[in-house]
Order: sequence, then structure tokens, then C-alpha cells
Amino acid sequence: MDLEITSVRDETPLIKAFELRAPDRQDLPLFTAGAHIDVTVVLADGTSATRSYSLAGDPGDPSRYEIAVLHLRGSKGGSAFMHTQLGKGHRLACSDPINAFPLSNKAQHHVLIAGGIGITPLRSMAYELCAKGAEFEIHYAAHTEENMAYGKQLGQLAENRLHTYFSQSDHPNRMELSQVIGMPQSDRHVYICGPNGMVQSARETARRLEWPQETVHVESFGARSEPTDKEVEVELQRSEMTVRVQPGTTILDALIEAGAFVSYECKRGECGTCQTPVLEGEPVHRDVCLSDTQRKEEKLMCPCISWSSTPRLVLDI
Repeated sequence: MDLEITSVRDETPLIKAFELRAPDRQDLPLFTAGAHIDVTVVLADGTSATRSYSLAGDPGDPSRYEIAVLHLRGSKGGSAFMHTQLGKGHRLACSDPINAFPLSNKAQHHVLIAGGIGITPLRSMAYELCAKGAEFEIHYAAHTEENMAYGKQLGQLAENRLHTYFSQSDHPNRMELSQVIGMPQSDRHVYICGPNGMVQSARETARRLEWPQETVHVESFGARSEPTDKEVEVELQRSEMTVRVQPGTTILDALIEAGAFVSYECKRGECGTCQTPVLEGEPVHRDVCLSDTQRKEEKLMCPCISWSSTPRLVLDI
């Protein structure tokens, strides 16, 4: 779809919200809570790339979409393009809505847990749950109140079902995941979205509390390259191939470009489809799907998002 930006507003000093409409103002394809759209962005080197942004608006309003974008410090990619190059009246090439993070129709009570920009899909869930009259609660963590996107709107929408946590305020009240998630109940489902570290901690907490896997739903925003990442040589033992991978790309993308066959789906370290046995080397795990047993005993890694602390990895591909 070719969509027009009809408004841009600052939600926080680092988060901008973009309203998107059809140029002819016709209704847009319907979406369900938790969905995202893929947006074509222009990188600093002039090449185009695709970035996924959750739809944060009301699924019951087909006239517009809303996305919110966090400006990553030092970014030369999608977030820099969205923050510095776009404004009201600009057009964006967007996909139809895609939902890999839907609400469960088996739950009677929904526990929504967000960190930072992770509130975006959960905001759309709050709209949908309110419209259905369903039982839910939102637990939302940010550094400070100033850094909390949609805080006031969520307070009006969810009222006393919204619980906020600030880690760097004058009176910090950090989210205690074990208390928020609680003991499993047959009619409760948990939805977690936010930074990779928070999502991983919440998943581990739910696993430790023995929540059934099918009742815990996660969406992360992936893991960025770290300044300490160095070039890694990846040997594919069964394919008899060796690929050198530079920081800034992913091992999975480099393998695909080199012609290797690797199964994958989400490319965000959430689904585990690309999990691969590591025969030599030490991976740096950045996924949110593998358990400690899978990482340490089964020696698995997700090349879609993880890296290596050693100059060489040998994979069973």
C-alpha cells in the first residue's frame, strides 16, 4: 500500500507517532490487535530496507493506522529515516497488516506486559479488549514518566487496569515480574513485548513458574548489533561452505545470500524455526525463544539474531 502520513507527534523525546491514511481517504484493510505492517525505509547508504512497526491504534477504526517509532541513538537505519526524513504529507510503501502476536480466544483474562516502545501492540490490544468487554490488566515499565509513550491515553482507556513502573524516577518502583505474572491459571494468558532483555526475563520467569508454553505470548524488537561485535567466520559443516559475516548484518541473512538453505520465519529470535546446532565456537545468544537447556546442553543458537564471541563458528548446516 502507498499510505500518506497525515500527522506526526512527539510521544516522548525519542518516540514519534505517525498517523497513516490512504491518499484517497478510503478505509484501510482491517487488522486485529497485535498486528504490524512492514514499511520500506531508506538507509544512510541510500539503499532500501524493510522495517516492521506494530499498529498501535484502534482496530475498530479502519480510517487510519498508527505506528510509533523509537529513535535509536546512533542509528543510520530505519529509525533515523523515520525521525529525520519524514513529515506530514510524505508517502510510505507499506504492507497489509500481518499478525504474529494475536490475542488468544481461549483466555478469559489477559495480562499485558510492556517495556518502553513495546507498548505499541499492547495498546491496540487494550482497544480491542475494551471493545469486547474482556478482562485485562496492563503492566507498563519505562525509565521515567516522560519516557512513557501513550501513558495518559492508556490511563483514560484502561483506567485502574493500568499499572506503571519507573526505574529512574525520584521514587523508583521497578516491575517485579514474578508478582506481575503470578502463578498460572487455566483461564489467564500473558502477552509480553519490549526490549530483548525484558522479554527474555519475563519468559524465564513464566517458565520457572510453570506457565504452559501456549499461554505465554511474546514479541520482541530483535537485538541490535553491539559495538563489540567483530567479523565472524561461519563454517557450515554439512554444506561444506564458509561465510564471513560482518557486524551490521545477521548470520542468517549472510548465509541466505551465500546460497545456504536455512529454515526461518520471524527473523526476530522469537519462533525458533532457525535454531541450529553449534559444533564449534561460542555464540552470543540474543533470542527470546531458546531455553537454558537448549543453549547450554543442546548447543543450539538462532542465527537470525545471535552473534559469536569467538572469531569462528561451525554450524551443523
